[in-house]
Amino acid sequence: MKRKNKHLPEIEQEPIEALSFEEIQLIRAAREKTEDRSQLPPRDQSEKAKLGRFARKNKLVVASAIVILLAMLVGIGFGIAGMISFATSRPNTSDITVEIGEEKPFTVPYDEMVRDGVLYVDLRAIAPFADLIVSGSTEYMQFASRSGTFLRFENDSEFARINGKLVEMIVKEFRGNEELPAKAILTKDKCYVPYRFLKECVMDGLQLRWNDEENILSFRRTYTDILDEEKQPIAATLLFDVGSFTVLPEPGEKTYEYSYLIDIEPYLESIQTENLLLANKQTPLGEDFVPALEEITVATANKRILYLDAHAARALEAMMLEMAEVGVTDVMVTSAYRSYKRQYELFHVTYYQQEKAKHPTWTDEQIYAEVLTYSAAPGTSEHQTGLCIDFLTSTMNELNNSFEGTPAFEWLSHNAHRFGFVLRYDKDKVDITGYSYESWHYRFVGLEAATEIYEKGICLEEYLAAQN
Repeated sequence: MKRKNKHLPEIEQEPIEALSFEEIQLIRAAREKTEDRSQLPPRDQSEKAKLGRFARKNKLVVASAIVILLAMLVGIGFGIAGMISFATSRPNTSDITVEIGEEKPFTVPYDEMVRDGVLYVDLRAIAPFADLIVSGSTEYMQFASRSGTFLRFENDSEFARINGKLVEMIVKEFRGNEELPAKAILTKDKCYVPYRFLKECVMDGLQLRWNDEENILSFRRTYTDILDEEKQPIAATLLFDVGSFTVLPEPGEKTYEYSYLIDIEPYLESIQTENLLLANKQTPLGEDFVPALEEITVATANKRILYLDAHAARALEAMMLEMAEVGVTDVMVTSAYRSYKRQYELFHVTYYQQEKAKHPTWTDEQIYAEVLTYSAAPGTSEHQTGLCIDFLTSTMNELNNSFEGTPAFEWLSHNAHRFGFVLRYDKDKVDITGYSYESWHYRFVGLEAATEIYEKGICLEEYLAAQN
């Protein structure tokens, strides 16, 4: 056994790292080439060389480390992507810009238009642009188009009416696909309704667009292929339709089992279509209101060409055919739709001159007060709705209450409601309607409303008030 010399100090030496197989092979090759051992390459003791030798000897450990590193990098990448996605998916809650046609855009606070996950539209704000007639109060509000179609909303209710049909306002949430019930919100000067509900029931005449990224809500009119006298396109009439909404049964809904002598099937849909557009002294239509019209096919005085709302025209045709079946043939229509301009001529010229001749000492104020007892001021005439007609017989030279003594009036008094018509200005309702008794004047409202008005002996104003 070799002993250590106790008199010599111990010298601390670095441990000699074992040579790898590749290094041994390299040395052997070098030794075979030369007998001079001093020419062998010195051993590389750099950190890089040591790392390389470690990697070659511990391949499994190195591979595991690489896999762990890659996993960490992938995790970091997903984390960054998630943060970016979260940041970009956050809703834009800045004020909403509203663009109505070519008018100057205005902004509305986000929280005013987005409530409980639903985007709302103030329908009153766009009513003038969309050519809608607005009626109602803070309890209910109705928006009628020239086509006779309309929307009706009640405050704080998720139910609405599209052309009289009851539907529930179930809409997809503002920034998702979950379906939510939404309520109308009515105030003195606003009527907020769900944007997606309105977009769904507008069939023509108006385009609604929402820019989700920039919070821009825009409304544009659509146009027909017809040009006006100045070669400008004419805006299409706004049309509401029940579309894909599910029509709900009415509370205590009645069924009417009427029998008819004629084949009623071709006319039944029109007869049952409700139209409660109100036009009176308190609810004017305005100078520009013109409904969608259709030429009537029934007998007219002096074979005049007259026009009505399409459903009212078909219901009238059915009613006149039924009258003929029971032998009531001496009856014709003398007036139907009447424009604002024509009503102006009648009120301010024809009737004014008649009263002036009768009462030459009266003031203009007295004359117009008298004319108002039997004629409507321009814009307030029910004839402008395209939903009413005046009847005449061959024995009558002018419209007067001698019509009350005719077989036509007798039949209409008991049967007009079966076709959706009512006597509009009854003798017992003058204080409510504001007009004198007119036995010749009939108004189309639809089968259900006409039946209730007939059975209860009320007028249209009372019927509408009872609906609120």
